[in-house]
Amino acid sequence: MFVRPAPWLHDRLVAWMHRETGPWRHGGSTLSRHAALLRPGDVLLVESRTRLGRLIKTATRSPWTHVALYAGYLHTHPDPELRRLHARHAPDLRGPLIVEAELGIGTRLMPLAKYDTNHVRICRPRGLSEAQRTAVLHHALRRLGLDYDLRHLWDLARLLHPWFLLPRRLGSSLARPERAAAPQTICSTLIAEAFASVGLTVHSHAALVHGVLPGQRPDDPRLITPGDFDLSPHFDIIKPPCAPEWRPRPAPARPAWLAALAAELRRLPPRARGWGRSLMQSFAHR
Repeated sequence: MFVRPAPWLHDRLVAWMHRETGPWRHGGSTLSRHAALLRPGDVLLVESRTRLGRLIKTATRSPWTHVALYAGYLHTHPDPELRRLHARHAPDLRGPLIVEAELGIGTRLMPLAKYDTNHVRICRPRGLSEAQRTAVLHHALRRLGLDYDLRHLWDLARLLHPWFLLPRRLGSSLARPERAAAPQTICSTLIAEAFASVGLTVHSHAALVHGVLPGQRPDDPRLITPGDFDLSPHFDIIKPPCAPEWRPRPAPARPAWLAALAAELRRLPPRARGWGRSLMQSFAHR
């Protein structure tokens, strides 16, 4: 039986798991600079260097530890329901926004610039119309305010890495149909359910390899991890430019005293010009 820790212990555990460790292996994504390349409904895979991220990498065997959904400029969105949900949950936020579920915070709207310093991959759903993309956003934004399901995360880790003392079937909530409608969620399940609402299903790679529990299906959104969006054939990888257009660097201007020295060398006799030219080149390379 899963027992929720006391509030003070829960808060300390969350702070400890969110603490960043180790240097970055990749440069920042600067996503906010490329917001014009993104479309509402794009999926953002994030690699973090927190303790929680390291645990997720070990459990899923994937570099992607978090997933968010790009919502775009909700305060100017043509759909009135999306504008209403934005005004209800995050009226002070402007600019490009994302929807995510995060441990210790829950489901919320956040600025796209939050992950400018992270390694991020953009996955674009294939074959969805604008109406379907709007429906995906509707489903995700209606879940704003839900808590993060720590029990779900624990059972998913046991499913991916069964241990003889804690077998994956013992007390798991993932095989219970009533848990599918629980008022809690995790980041990957939130987004997988949003796409499943328009008929785009994401399959769990671990379930396809290791099997599932009785009553489960590989396309169950509760079994999805962030890396499954990267492996899914229903998503294209979008690569924004990582650097400005290259231009050749102009040659440095010759100092005035070096130009005067070159003029004087041209006045020397032919035999002395070679020695003077070599001397001038040695000064020029210093």
